[in-house]
Amino acid sequence: VKMSPKFLEKCFQSVTKCPAKTVLALQQILELPPSQAWELADVFISNIRWIIKEDVPRLAQELYRSVWMMLNSVYPRKLWLLTVNNLAPREAVVSRSLSQEELSLDPLSVLRCEPEVFRSGPILSIVLYMLKACLAASRTALCQQLLEQQPSMTGQTGEIEKEELKNALVLTQESAAIQILLECCLPNRNEAGSRSSSVEPEAEVKPTSSKDVGSSKLTSLQEIQSLVCCYLHEAFIADPNLAKLVHFQGYPIELLPVTVAGVPSMHICLDFAPELLSQPSLEKQVFAIDLISHLSVQYSLPKSLSTARLAVNSVSTLLSVLSSNAWEDLFLSVLPAMERICQAFPPLTEDVVSLLVQGGKMSISASTLTGYSSPSSLDIAAEFSDHKDVGEVLSLLPSTDRVCQQLTKAFRNILHKTVLSKRIY
Repeated sequence: VKMSPKFLEKCFQSVTKCPAKTVLALQQILELPPSQAWELADVFISNIRWIIKEDVPRLAQELYRSVWMMLNSVYPRKLWLLTVNNLAPREAVVSRSLSQEELSLDPLSVLRCEPEVFRSGPILSIVLYMLKACLAASRTALCQQLLEQQPSMTGQTGEIEKEELKNALVLTQESAAIQILLECCLPNRNEAGSRSSSVEPEAEVKPTSSKDVGSSKLTSLQEIQSLVCCYLHEAFIADPNLAKLVHFQGYPIELLPVTVAGVPSMHICLDFAPELLSQPSLEKQVFAIDLISHLSVQYSLPKSLSTARLAVNSVSTLLSVLSSNAWEDLFLSVLPAMERICQAFPPLTEDVVSLLVQGGKMSISASTLTGYSSPSSLDIAAEFSDHKDVGEVLSLLPSTDRVCQQLTKAFRNILHKTVLSKRIY
């Protein structure tokens, strides 16, 4: 029985109330020859907004992706254009349909879509497929445009400059696409409230219980992060310079645990981590230290050890040259990274502890200048001889400000993760 466009549209509109009807319709389309299924392409794509809703069953979304891939074998460029125009936000300031030429000139238009797309794994995989294709088409168009231009009067030097400008534009497009995808990996307000959010560096992964199955928001976030990490891996392998550009641009530090663990090619960041660490911006230096700490945990290699030692020495140098407000912010920002470095490389524990002592002395000196006076009755030697637990001794030390509190916590964590750990290697 031939399926009519009107019947297919009704099936999509009732996908949340009666998903079985939509599933059967999509399965019937899959049995058709691709050329015959293309007759339903307009209705199929124009109703994609019904599929990206949160309460749509997973089977319906998977079947939709399968049908889309089948249609992609008939008229791919026309299908991409229809999909991009139908996924565009309705609240956009300028809502108009793009042409094929405009899509080639601006491949990032593929990512200008409804927010629900970035929490639907099957639909996002379609978007990523189109993004790769449109970026490749843009590179080809730029190369063709470069070949069609008249030879420069300046000779070979002008041609080299044109080639460099073309490569820079391509890298800019690809890095912008990656930054947008990384941004969509951040949890929204509802997901941020989850205790086991995967973007928290110190979160423990717990098995999913039957009580947790009711909410699929965290699962959707993890799936999106996995898809984005696969895209990043392919992009970094194709052009290692892109990895360097993205990390020199920087991205939210909360995503470092996700990218380091989810992108197998992140080990190439060890090549330019020292250069990133030497940047004049303090924010870039903190990002570099955090990146090195996660890479050290993920890749415990001799190269990681030397880079981690460089990071510890850099922090020690920065503490001695920064102002009081700046060094406190830096010190508190890098404490979790120092804990990870000690966990990855126990031989560096002594250097990190020396760094903590340096920070503690600076904190006490700063407190003295602001009117702080240490209790005269506190005998450090006696306290250490009476108490065997380091935590009890540290709790007796002056720790009224945030630096002392975080320093004590970091020292205790380092003890438990390295010195008192039963399984170091």
